[in-house]
Amino acid sequence: MSSGRQDYKALINWYVRNGLYRHAYDECSRLQAKRGAESHILFWKAVSAGLGGSSAEAIRDLHDLRPKRDAELPALMALMHFHEKQQQIDHDEVDALRTSLNLCEDSANDAAVVMAATFCLHIGDFDSARRFSSRVLPDAGANHLTPVQMQASVVAGWVEIMSAGEGGPGANGNTIMAYLGDSSLDRDLEAIMARARFHEACKNYDASLDQLNQAIALQSWYVPALLEKAKVMMSTKDWDQALDMTSRVLNTEHDNLFALRIVAFCTATRQSSPTELDDQLMRLIRSMDKYEPGNGLLYCNTAKLFARLSGRKQDVLRHTTGLLEKALRLEQDSSVFHTEMGYQQTLMGNLQAAMDSYQRGSQLDDTNVMALHGMIHCQILMGDYDDAEQQLEFFKAIHDDDGPGSPMMTFLDGLLAWRKNVDANRQSELLDVTLSEHLNQAFGLSKPMTVEEQMTMFNPEFMLEIAKEFLQHTPSNPDKNASSTPPPGVVKGLDVLNKVVSMVPGLVEAHLMTAKANFGINQLEVAQRTVNRCLELDPSYSDGHLLLAQIALTQQNHRLANQSLEQALSYNFQIRSSPIYHLVRAQVLSEQGDSDLALAQLEEAMELPGIRVSSESVSVVQRADIFVEMANVLGKLSRVSEAQAIVAEARSLFKGTTAEVKVIVADSELAIRRNDFDSAIKMLNKVPQDSPAYGQAQMVKANIFLTHRHDKRAYTKCYRDLVEMDPSPRSCVLLGEAYMRIQAPEAAVEAFHNALKLDPGDTALAAKIGRALVSTHDYRKAIDYYMAALKSMPENMELRFDLAKLLAKLRKFEQAIKCLRVDPDDQIDWSDLGNAIQRVSTLSLLAEIHKDSRENPEAERDTLMLAKSVQVKVLDRMRTGLEGPEMLEKQKTILATICRKLAIYQETIAKDDGAAVQAYKEALRAHATNETCMLALCKLHYRRDDYAACRQQCEVLCRVNKDNEDAAILIADLEFAQGNDEEAMSEYMKVLKRKPNNYNALKKLIVLLKRSGKLTDAPKYLKLAERNNARAFSHAGLHFCKGLYHRSSDDIHEAVKHFNLGRRDGEWGRECLTNMVEVYLNPDNDNTWDAESDGNTGQAEAVKIAGKLMDELEAMTPTPHPVGFRVLQTYSLLGEYKISGNKEQLDRAEQQFIEMLEEDREFVPAMLGLSNVFMFEKAQNKARNMLKRIAKMQHSQDLCDEFESAYLNLADIYILRSKYDLALDLCRRCLQFNKSCGKAWEYMGVVMEREQAYKDAAEYYEQAWKCAHETSAPVGYRLAFNYLKAKRYVEAIDVCHRVLRQFPDYPKINSDILEKAYSMIRP
Repeated sequence: MSSGRQDYKALINWYVRNGLYRHAYDECSRLQAKRGAESHILFWKAVSAGLGGSSAEAIRDLHDLRPKRDAELPALMALMHFHEKQQQIDHDEVDALRTSLNLCEDSANDAAVVMAATFCLHIGDFDSARRFSSRVLPDAGANHLTPVQMQASVVAGWVEIMSAGEGGPGANGNTIMAYLGDSSLDRDLEAIMARARFHEACKNYDASLDQLNQAIALQSWYVPALLEKAKVMMSTKDWDQALDMTSRVLNTEHDNLFALRIVAFCTATRQSSPTELDDQLMRLIRSMDKYEPGNGLLYCNTAKLFARLSGRKQDVLRHTTGLLEKALRLEQDSSVFHTEMGYQQTLMGNLQAAMDSYQRGSQLDDTNVMALHGMIHCQILMGDYDDAEQQLEFFKAIHDDDGPGSPMMTFLDGLLAWRKNVDANRQSELLDVTLSEHLNQAFGLSKPMTVEEQMTMFNPEFMLEIAKEFLQHTPSNPDKNASSTPPPGVVKGLDVLNKVVSMVPGLVEAHLMTAKANFGINQLEVAQRTVNRCLELDPSYSDGHLLLAQIALTQQNHRLANQSLEQALSYNFQIRSSPIYHLVRAQVLSEQGDSDLALAQLEEAMELPGIRVSSESVSVVQRADIFVEMANVLGKLSRVSEAQAIVAEARSLFKGTTAEVKVIVADSELAIRRNDFDSAIKMLNKVPQDSPAYGQAQMVKANIFLTHRHDKRAYTKCYRDLVEMDPSPRSCVLLGEAYMRIQAPEAAVEAFHNALKLDPGDTALAAKIGRALVSTHDYRKAIDYYMAALKSMPENMELRFDLAKLLAKLRKFEQAIKCLRVDPDDQIDWSDLGNAIQRVSTLSLLAEIHKDSRENPEAERDTLMLAKSVQVKVLDRMRTGLEGPEMLEKQKTILATICRKLAIYQETIAKDDGAAVQAYKEALRAHATNETCMLALCKLHYRRDDYAACRQQCEVLCRVNKDNEDAAILIADLEFAQGNDEEAMSEYMKVLKRKPNNYNALKKLIVLLKRSGKLTDAPKYLKLAERNNARAFSHAGLHFCKGLYHRSSDDIHEAVKHFNLGRRDGEWGRECLTNMVEVYLNPDNDNTWDAESDGNTGQAEAVKIAGKLMDELEAMTPTPHPVGFRVLQTYSLLGEYKISGNKEQLDRAEQQFIEMLEEDREFVPAMLGLSNVFMFEKAQNKARNMLKRIAKMQHSQDLCDEFESAYLNLADIYILRSKYDLALDLCRRCLQFNKSCGKAWEYMGVVMEREQAYKDAAEYYEQAWKCAHETSAPVGYRLAFNYLKAKRYVEAIDVCHRVLRQFPDYPKINSDILEKAYSMIRP
């Protein structure tokens, strides 16, 4: 940066304020060469030299300034400061300086006083700075500020900003702006920078950016404004903008120290690219060596920052310890530098070297508390618990005042509570205090801090240590039988990790710990998402691939597990020496049935160092897992004696450790494998009550009683014993959940009540009690409980939500709405984001209640719009907050869900498809990978016949999830809708190859096979579904598909049998019942309604059964009834009329069809139904006109059956009127869309027969006979008759025999055809 600028003072101040003393010194030297020996320049040059470590030079130059009147006062103050910082203080000289200072202070001119105030500001002497600046400030009401008064005002403003007490600078906002707000300061760079810093400290980032933009516009050369803007951008987590600012700086100054540090900081926090960070740190270090070679404090602070972001990566820590070594060479006797070196050596795992550094730091300054803490920490990590405890007690005794509020000391107490005294509860309490104290130190300080300073105070590495301690009792593998409520330690640990990930989204170690914790509590999907995020950051992170293999193994996805193991090995071949690699590899092989290979893998693992003999490099849990898995594999190989020997060895090795229960459980499982349940229980009974493993042993034993002995009493006794031994809230909750598992809600309520008495503040417990009461179906009692509980806990929203849901379920909508207590005019307290999140949940539930009540549809829309507006603000706040990515992802999903509900409203209630599309697009902007919204938008495009948009959205969905079956089915539907039957069938077949039990795809494939004339291919897919799932015979979806196939094959009895088996199912029941009603109303699948009732009792019985089935269907159909149900209901009326002849029923049916057409004038099913009514009324012309309207309409695949019936009915009328060409055209149109339409072939045969073209008629009847699967007697009769007429006597005889085998009493076929055919072939 060149000199010769009017605002050089602002530049020098910025350098000194940020500790860049060599930069300030060089700038002053350049200014001196250009402007001469001005007092101000010489003073700041000397001060920069002194602050940068050259005290002798500073003292010499400051002595030379004493004679100058405008520099004497600041020179005397600086001389006193630097003399007092000397190792050997010249007290006589200091006294003489103090005397001179007292004499000079009153006579100094304003310029000297302002310079002295500025110096005091930079060295942190805020009282003196305030006193000096106030001397020059103008009197109240002054209209104009002199240049010196302007400088004094700026200094006074900076003093208030930097010395802010409780409440931060915002508490003194009026005072600060009184100093800095004068219009005469609007073009003063130093004033603008002060305002920007004030707004930044108050978290008013927009105002801060406005000021910095003003500075950039005012003086484009002023690089500090760009750098400060980059730091503000980092505070708002707008990393890209921050990097843009640094790029602008680096384009002009390629080695700008601050810009390089910001770039490296962004990489360390956002990404996990060790190579990139390594290069950036090397550039930064070269810049520091070039421009600040004597700045030990800068070296130390930079090392401090990046060590805490290192994730303990050795390459990064080598750079940071190298910086500390340079700092120590400059200041060998700095206790602070030695202490920091000790901390970083601890991060590297060099505990003895760390201990030496801490000891050296303590020797240099016996008041250095951090050095003492570090020594005790090293002792604990090295297992020297007794000495550590003694040191800690001694420390507490002599530092009584430092106890409260010292997070490190509390943390050390917590470490000893578990490691030495095995007191998990005490450790958890101390960790809670540690976390609270640490976060208060990081974020609760009133002093304004930059984002880098705050990150150093936050110390992600220390937060990870806290999280590890919370999570150390998390199971290494998920237990399906564990409580649905995660242990409190896991919840707390995950909360800590979320904070870390929010601050440092690129820290892969935090992501991996989060994934492991979720994996341990059986949250597999969350764990998998987190691991994938981890691998996005660093694809070569082998530990992430290993965990992904474990998750895939738990999900029974052996292919992915193997793939992940191979990737882990390809990125890091040394992982073969990791016990966890051998363990997971063995588990995969064992699950795949390769037990011999699994055993070989475990034997190789046993030879690794640290497995049989304890080592710090391998945890106790990992060692125990190897032994347990080996015992399991030997058990599978029936090598029981060897398995018992391994377990016996493990029991001796892990006795008294946290892994002991794993071995005991493994031993008990061997006993279970031998069906020796008594031995298994005895082993678990031997775990003493004072063992940390007692609780888990009781749960394992309980599971044996329930799953193997089916002894519910013994099962619950295990949990009762656990409560008796440890009457904690968690034990009572476990007992309550055990009762719920065996369907004993009354006992569960009592257990949950006991837990609530022990922990009255646990709102989740009150909700568990309410849900247990609901499960007893005593809704009155449940409502009374909720009401009483809400009186004592009115702010418990979980209870309020549960009560509102229960009231809505009982259709007490007014009460449910009142229960939620929603006032749209209520102001949200945005100081706590939880209030806003709770408001969104309340509004979402209220919208659901409005939707269910159907009384006020607009209320549903308005409530959703309000919820959406609040949720948008929640997301905006979260992006700049301390919430982790999981929380952010959850809130994005909530916004997408709200938008989706708005889209459904627009689509179904408002009937505004355009608004629905926009709402779905808003949902996807909020959450771009939300598969539910994507699929809904695809279906909407499909329904609107916008096939191009539908296909495009489906392709996007398939890219997000290539295994999304719904998208694949929709693509097949698109092909079908566009007439590409072969492509559609191919897509359905692909889906069924991947998942044969996808009954939705199977149903559509059967329909397509029928329409393409390939129905005979359907049975192989039905058999494939049966073979793929052993329980498929009980699947209602399979029964529906079988029923559909048999109905299409005209095998009505088999069809009804399978539909009947699926009619009670919640998902498939309605479709099964619909088909059953249709079959009973029209068993012969006639396409016209005969107006004459033949009095057939069988037909009357069928109509009666159809009526009963309609009642069942009505009970399963939501209200208001969909139009499809209403059509079927009206056809049921026609069926009853056909039997009874009651004209009122026919009139009602006609009226109902007319009402449907009033709603939609082109509703084909209603038009078809009305034509049938006209046929009953003998109004054939009306029926024909209605059917002609349908025939002129565009064919729709969704209404293919209705169009087909209309074409056939119209063809029948044309045949009766001898309009054969029109009839043939309609039949051919039917066959275009359904090649298996037997009725079309039959009508074409009738036409040919009437025209006496018996040969052609026989060919058409032959097709109809095939379509009827040779089971229709009338078609068989006509085929045989036309064979006879065509002189194909043998074929005629063959068909007659086939008909008579199925229908021995079929009239006239013997006399009319068979006998005549025989006579024709006799000689």
